[in-house]
Amino acid sequence: MKLSGQVVRGQGFATMAFDLPTANLEFVEAVSLEPGSYTGYTWVAGTRYESVMYVGPRGSEKFETHLFAFSGDLYGQTLEVEPLKKISAHVSWESEEQMKQKVAADVQKARDYFATQSSSVL
Repeated sequence: MKLSGQVVRGQGFATMAFDLPTANLEFVEAVSLEPGSYTGYTWVAGTRYESVMYVGPRGSEKFETHLFAFSGDLYGQTLEVEPLKKISAHVSWESEEQMKQKVAADVQKARDYFATQSSSVL
């Protein structure tokens, strides 16, 4: 299932806390994915990038994608994303350290998933 959304400004927390820039997407239609983290592909101007994605809890309207092997400014662009595999459920963390561990684990799971697949950029 491919989704199309516009990149909007987020709080920049993932970049500051984890050096993990994410594109925060705003969708016209509701996203029907369970909250949690996913592996997937993100398309930028027709180029496909391996990604790790986060879908926030119901009502938060939060959807973020981190593109592996990408550097650049995506604000205002329309991206297509294709979640492939759920790698973890959404959890509420009790501390910033717990959140950092969870994000690091999800990023590693996504990298491990793609290590068994094809190249990062097609």
